[in-house]
Amino acid sequence: MKYLVLILLSFVHIQHFGQDITLANTQDEFDKGRYQIAVNLSNKVLYAYPKNERALYMRSSAYLRLDMLDEAQKDIAKVLKINPLYLEALTLKAYILCYQEKYLDARKQFEDVLELEVDYVDAYIGIGEVYHLENRINFAIENYVKAISIAPGNVMPHFKLGELYFEEGKFETSINYLDAVIKKEPTILAAQLLIGKNYFNLGNYEEAMSKFTTSLKLDRLNDEALYYRGLSKLELKLYSTALSDLTRAVAVVPDNPYYMHYQGVAYSGLSDHKPAVECFNKALEQEYPSFLIYYDRAFSLNQLGQFDAALKDCTRLIKDKVLLDSEDLFYELRGDIYLAQKNSIKACADWQSAIDFGCEPCKQKVALYCNAN
Repeated sequence: MKYLVLILLSFVHIQHFGQDITLANTQDEFDKGRYQIAVNLSNKVLYAYPKNERALYMRSSAYLRLDMLDEAQKDIAKVLKINPLYLEALTLKAYILCYQEKYLDARKQFEDVLELEVDYVDAYIGIGEVYHLENRINFAIENYVKAISIAPGNVMPHFKLGELYFEEGKFETSINYLDAVIKKEPTILAAQLLIGKNYFNLGNYEEAMSKFTTSLKLDRLNDEALYYRGLSKLELKLYSTALSDLTRAVAVVPDNPYYMHYQGVAYSGLSDHKPAVECFNKALEQEYPSFLIYYDRAFSLNQLGQFDAALKDCTRLIKDKVLLDSEDLFYELRGDIYLAQKNSIKACADWQSAIDFGCEPCKQKVALYCNAN
């Protein structure tokens, strides 16, 4: 009998050990953004232990990231029925309210968590996020800073401040907070990506490329990293390698019009205008919101000798008065197209309009082609 009890205890220990490993794997998959796999692993634990609160909580978290709100709510209700004081579950309930845009209720839920544990960092982060979503920026910053004061080693409030300052256009401040994240956790992909975007917006394209390369070491198929590294290379006129990155981004997300647009720009930079136009056309099939693509397509159409189609794109931009800060480019390009059609009168008129909008190169064109007329 003694040996039977020992065998049974060993069996139970092995079962719990296997359960713990599965839950650890679930957390790992969740951290990597593989939410459906996290759900599947949670299901394995719950099949054997239907009331395992940790597995229910983790499955609810994954459901929330998959926008499966009803399932997330059902699981979190089960957790809180088992353990009404489960702080992580109470916090997740507040985040579900955030997803439902019930910000007042969410903030009240986070505050209820603080009634149970006054220095619960995740609650302060959550309150900060609610204020951030409500665009009450100073209150958001106050709560994120409070979270840092309680737990300086917690990277999440640093990341949230980096995210907030990025959105506010304070790129250098954003970098400072995000640097604190990657110094402690260099494998956090979102932080590496956001630092890269900060450097890109500051015009430091070499440093941006470096961060996006680091991001791709963490996830070689990350389409955002490929896209922004491609954009950085375009700014540096590295058209061939930019094309490689942007083509890979399109392969990962084939229906993204931004990726197709700048893939076309890379082709255009290599004077390969036929595939450039094909990329621009595919992007426009997706109801692409950027009007600048019409300028890029007009440029390539002009290079291909398709003057009428090029004029149509340019005239649309000028007539609709879109991107007013780029009108000099539109008039200059239309003038170039008119010159290619040997219509110097219209070319000179457009170049003169471009000069009025600040086009310096057009002065030379007017001096070369117009003054003799």
